[in-house]
Amino acid sequence: MVNNGKRCENCEFYESNGADESIGKCHFNAPLPSPKHPMLNEKFYNEASLNWPLVQQTDWCGQYKDRQKDN
Repeated sequence: MVNNGKRCENCEFYESNGADESIGKCHFNAPLPSPKHPMLNEKFYNEASLNWPLVQQTDWCGQYKDRQKDN
């Protein structure tokens, strides 16, 4: 299936990771809970357990929306 340039990197909901330009965060849905790590205490887990889904720049999905152009 061809996505005609409707890739994550061109989507309104995509946020570049900065450190690794090929990976970013999708802000279409709410952040998701991260798996609990046994070394984290309960307070830290409750405060920092949600993350935006990670996607590749070249990924695509049916929720694509053209990025708004700055004036």
